[in-house]
Parts: sequence; C-alpha cells; structure tokens
Amino acid sequence: MRTADQEIKLRVPEDVKQLLKDAAVIEDVTLSQFMLETATARAKQVVAEVEIARMTLLPPRFFDELQASLDEPGEVSPALVNAFRRLSERDLDLVED
Repeated sequence: MRTADQEIKLRVPEDVKQLLKDAAVIEDVTLSQFMLETATARAKQVVAEVEIARMTLLPPRFFDELQASLDEPGEVSPALVNAFRRLSERDLDLVED
C-alpha cells in the first residue's frame, strides 16, 4: 500500500461540503476517502480521454487529404468486377437449384 504523504487543501461552500459528507456516509467511507476515490476516478477518466484523442487525431493536412480522397470516386478494379460477377453467377446457380 502506498503511503499518502501529500496534502491537498480545498475551500468549498458549506453546502458542497455537506453534500460531500452525505455522499461519503452513503458510501460508508471517510470524507477524505470519498474525495480521493472520486477525484482519482475522474482524473483517470480525463487523462484516458485525452490519450484516446491524441491517438485518433490526424494532422490537419492528412485529414484534408483523406477527406478529399473519400469524396472522389475510386477506380474500378477489373479483378474486383470479375470476382463480383463470379459470386453473383454462383448465387444465381444456387437459386435455380
């Protein structure tokens, strides 16, 4: 178990403090435990969201090129046309049987 040797002080309105105390009682933990667990969970969520965003963000130029390529019709591949034709003919053969 890690030693908690750092201190964080907060000033909150009285109603917020009471709300936090009530929540801690409901959770059957101390106020400090409730605040630490809640803040830690939220902090992990925020950091994870930023990490995901960093992994999925594209540089603007690359995004623009990708977007433009999606808007342009692609070239038809003769091999793909032949494969589709063979598949369609096979499916029609199955329907006729």
